[in-house]
Amino acid sequence: MIAFPVTSACPLSCVFCSHNGNPFDLKVEEINSYDSDQILKKASLIKNREIVIGESATRVIEGEPFLFKDIMRLIDILAENNNSISITTSGVFLDEKIIKRLSEIPKLEMNISVNSIDPEFRKKYLGDRISKDFRNILHLLDLFDVSYTSSVVALKINNGFDDLIKTIEFLGKSKSILNRIFIPGFTNINRNPIFDFDITILEKTLRKIREEKVPIIIEPGPIEKDIKVQAILKSSVADENDIKFDDVILSLNDKSDLTSKDVHELLKVNGRHKIKIKRGKSIIKKELNIKNNRSGIILKDSPSMELMKKISSITKEDDIIICSRFSEDFFKGMFPFKKVLSVSCDRFGGNISCNGLLSVGDINSILRKGQCESIVIDPSFLNNDGIDLFGQDIYSITYEKDINIKLLY
Repeated sequence: MIAFPVTSACPLSCVFCSHNGNPFDLKVEEINSYDSDQILKKASLIKNREIVIGESATRVIEGEPFLFKDIMRLIDILAENNNSISITTSGVFLDEKIIKRLSEIPKLEMNISVNSIDPEFRKKYLGDRISKDFRNILHLLDLFDVSYTSSVVALKINNGFDDLIKTIEFLGKSKSILNRIFIPGFTNINRNPIFDFDITILEKTLRKIREEKVPIIIEPGPIEKDIKVQAILKSSVADENDIKFDDVILSLNDKSDLTSKDVHELLKVNGRHKIKIKRGKSIIKKELNIKNNRSGIILKDSPSMELMKKISSITKEDDIIICSRFSEDFFKGMFPFKKVLSVSCDRFGGNISCNGLLSVGDINSILRKGQCESIVIDPSFLNNDGIDLFGQDIYSITYEKDINIKLLY
């Protein structure tokens, strides 16, 4: 996967924008001006890859891709080189002409940040002064058969989720492949009561809709050892074989030593797959004939079993496995006889709990000198030089605590 940022500019001012809560000393990059010719030349050199545009997947703040003046030319160049393209957009600049062009691009998937279909809500909470009726944009995407997923940031307004439910019910009747519900992340800087709610209340609110086969996944959230089906895509192989939301996958092709990531990767392989699931107290066996590398089963992401085996092989009795709060239960389930220590993302604060936003300072603050000989760390919050988002070197811990660090590259 190649992240391909083109601009940091954005026409909206969403109340939940994650960039608004960044600590002042966070080391991120903002694109003020990219030379268009330079971007197009770079694109012409990339072939047969998966390209992601508009998703803040790196240390670069990404904005609205359709503010880049040559976005359609860029898409054409990438498509001509047999790349698959994923574009995350607010959708406010999509009109019939652009959507018709997008429908002609092979291997393109749009990720539409819908957030709400109500015009007044959009003005108040998204700062949207551009789109008049966002439902028309979604209708056009359906009309021209553009492949797209949708996302909605959950906001608890007036102690309820009425606007969220209204939006999801509309999307459930559309051709949106998958609807991602994002829990708003907030830090010590941008706390807001509409962000702060118990995720279990949201899950209960959405349960009936999910059981009605509207494909929904709630992100981010705690990772579980159990491989639980989060959603089933409409008219997919899994849907045709009556796999349901909340089913637990026990084995795939008679292999049970798997994680969600392993199952996800295996189900992208075309051919027949034997699957055993648990539904309530029942054990059910199915055979899925995968075509076009898609089963239609949506799972939460997780570390792979290969990574688990690596951890097992390199850890000694007194070693400590360091993880985020979101992955604590997963690692404790995988390693019941090893020491697992979860770390809070205190540099961000608020409800930030994922591994990618940990800092060296967070880890350093919870380790006592002489507590252990070595620690094992998933380095997803570090760059290739071992530097975190605040510019701190992971190996600075060894100088202060005399601890050996094992990174799981």
